[in-house]
Amino acid sequence: MVFPVIIAVMFFGGMMWDHLQRKRLSRLGETAAAKVIDVEVTRITRSKDVSETDWEKMYRFIHERRYIYTLHYTVNGTEYTNRCESEGEEPRYAAGESLDVVYNPDNPKDMRLASEMGDMGPRSMLHFILIGAVMLAVIIISALR
Repeated sequence: MVFPVIIAVMFFGGMMWDHLQRKRLSRLGETAAAKVIDVEVTRITRSKDVSETDWEKMYRFIHERRYIYTLHYTVNGTEYTNRCESEGEEPRYAAGESLDVVYNPDNPKDMRLASEMGDMGPRSMLHFILIGAVMLAVIIISALR
């Protein structure tokens, strides 16, 4: 009973932390021009259920790529290098490409891609609430059994 609660709190807490960090940066952050200086490609493997009607569980492996971008940007004459990542079949950015980052003026190493700042909004909060409610329901049902 304790283990599912810990997992639910960690999952929901991590998503909320990320949302609050994005919200804080979007409110207080400043924008700087950055250049992609390197793109590292790694493979990740996940399993996915491909059969919802068969009695047997059939899985296939989906091979995706994770792209780790090394970015270089300057804030008030100080140069910074930072990394961010994305997943998918194709990279979002290429080496040499310029893009904007939003950084914390008190700690310029704390940055996010400007293009990804809008990913977390009211709809995401609804998702957090729904996921939290489902996890809570699973915990309650498993406790009552």
